[in-house]
Amino acid sequence: MSGSFVFAFDDVFILSGVVARLTCSTLVSRNHSLTIVGSEGVITVDDCWDYESPVYLQRRLPPPRWPDAAHLSERRAVPLDQR
Repeated sequence: MSGSFVFAFDDVFILSGVVARLTCSTLVSRNHSLTIVGSEGVITVDDCWDYESPVYLQRRLPPPRWPDAAHLSERRAVPLDQR
């Protein structure tokens, strides 16, 4: 794969002030996960190509009183509306 372009990223600036960085690569093993990191927590989907894959939410916790404490809540599935 010498000389091949295998990594891409771009920053998306939204009028509301939100900035998103999109990254795509073929350097690692096949991975269809999606992770969205925001100021209030993290949303993840293990396989975004699988429409039945659950969506997980981890809320950001208040600043800890000790350095090795968790900064995110437990990962839990979020029910989605049936449409």
